Amino acid sequence: MKNHPFRSDVEEAIKKMHKHSSQGTTPIHQRLSMVALEEALLHLRLATLSGGAAAMDPRIADIPLYMQHSFAEKISLPDLAKRSCLSTSRLSHLFKEEVGDTIINTLHKIRLEKAAQLLSYTARQISKRKRDELLS
Repeated sequence: MKNHPFRSDVEEAIKKMHKHSSQGTTPIHQRLSMVALEEALLHLRLATLSGGAAAMDPRIADIPLYMQHSFAEKISLPDLAKRSCLSTSRLSHLFKEEVGDTIINTLHKIRLEKAAQLLSYTARQISKRKRDELLS
């Protein structure tokens, strides 16, 4: 994985995991640390499949990356299915099989991590309405 394009993504996710785990032992810090670990593992899975193991279906591999970059937009299962050229049920099944979690849970984890980054690195405050918008 020496010069692999995912290397910086994996390193960044591990740094986030370390940062959250060293900030405290509250449930939110533990959860944010686990989300960052899951992100690092997802990047590693995408980057290191080789040696006889079947690579992740590119239609599925694109979805988490798309969600990482478009987390603030309204993302729907039908839109993701159209993007991947799969039916919604087939996309849901393959995603769970390949990634190990549901599309909705993965999207929630991504949005939670992004919200935590905003709260950690800005003076912004969160309101109930904004929280509901981030989680929808």
